[in-house]
Amino acid sequence: MALKVALQLPSFSSLEFEATGRLVTTYSADRAVIGGAQAFSQAYDEVSQGAEQESLLLGAPVPEQDDPRYDAVVVSDYNTQSLSQEDWAKNRTKVMETAKDWRLLLQLSVPGWMQDSGEGTVYFLIRDKDLQDRAFERVVAVYQQT
Repeated sequence: MALKVALQLPSFSSLEFEATGRLVTTYSADRAVIGGAQAFSQAYDEVSQGAEQESLLLGAPVPEQDDPRYDAVVVSDYNTQSLSQEDWAKNRTKVMETAKDWRLLLQLSVPGWMQDSGEGTVYFLIRDKDLQDRAFERVVAVYQQT
């Protein structure tokens, strides 16, 4: 295994995609167009397709579902694996805002890490403050699969 620097477009379901709101607005408006005139969203999908890495060290996660930082917030702040639809609707803004305080340390593809017959991705995440304090015992692992 060797480290290499890589640039990638933010995943549709990541915090970075929604950071300013402009990208998600443009993408969503383009996707709403009926017919073959969806030039922006189709080009975005083509360029970002296949950008997923087997493993990532730092940077923005490439989620298989929603951004794993949301799960890290739910597990650490709400002491549960997931929120009900009602609780998610009630706490969505807070969860999404708090998720900005979390960083990806490492993302591992299960097939690439353990076994070819496995599936999914494991994300190791930490709060900015815990990283500064080197409190690695507070790392949260999130597993996702499609």
